[in-house]
Amino acid sequence: MSINIQTINLVSKSVISDRDVDLDGNHVQSVNIYQTDGSFVTTEPFNNKLIWYPQGPNNVANTSLGEWKTFTTFVGYGNLNMPLDARFDYARRILWIADSGNKRVLKVEINSNTVTDSAENGYFSNSIAININNGMCYVKSIKDSQTGIIQQYNQSVDLQNSFEFACLYPYNGDNITNTYGFIYNLPLPSSMCFDHSRNRLWWVGEDTIYMMDTLNKNIVPYIILSDGFYELKSIDIDFKSGNAFVIAKRIGYNGSYILQMFRDNNFIVSTAYMEKIEPSSPPYGV
Repeated sequence: MSINIQTINLVSKSVISDRDVDLDGNHVQSVNIYQTDGSFVTTEPFNNKLIWYPQGPNNVANTSLGEWKTFTTFVGYGNLNMPLDARFDYARRILWIADSGNKRVLKVEINSNTVTDSAENGYFSNSIAININNGMCYVKSIKDSQTGIIQQYNQSVDLQNSFEFACLYPYNGDNITNTYGFIYNLPLPSSMCFDHSRNRLWWVGEDTIYMMDTLNKNIVPYIILSDGFYELKSIDIDFKSGNAFVIAKRIGYNGSYILQMFRDNNFIVSTAYMEKIEPSSPPYGV
């Protein structure tokens, strides 16, 4: 259960409390930053909406966005249905939305807040990653109970490529339910990211870390079970080194670990333990 959104000053290691957003019990699935002005967009799948916040949500008069913008429907495209992720292409002023319940991907031109293109991709999507170098959009979805799929779209929302990977899911992509238990067991939006410095796409699936060199079209998998870890959750990239940081569990231990993977995805550089914290009670059933 989400409580609020907080902004952290990484220099002073302190919360900027006047930027807090009280979510009033609403569940937020993803948060993405617009790099040029510090505004950010969130997805609320239970409420079928997105909210675009200015950098200072409680002081909108002094922000470039100037207001909170809520998206629940788009002219010609109808209502959003359980959106799970939304990512900015800040170089082109585009917002890509995984409109997961409608099994489609929407491209929104943020100057006019209108949908300019849509891809009926046919799958229940859970994560989006943008290649800021060329505007390509990667969409990760559940194909069936044993298979994930990633689809690559260009700026015109034309399908350029797709590739599958083995992964066990508790759902087949069709038995969608509006419950916290359903959402909790889905792959996180942060389970895929793009290294624009090296043109590499990274994602996690079950017990395997994947790295794809998009220039050479080469996929390198790394199975973490042999290192005593399992159940990967999320991934992010250090652009300076190219190394990936992933969240996983360790066999025989409580809590989670951060694993630092070498940039070529062929060995674990370091690990760090995170103390287990129990989640809040779910607000939307089980």
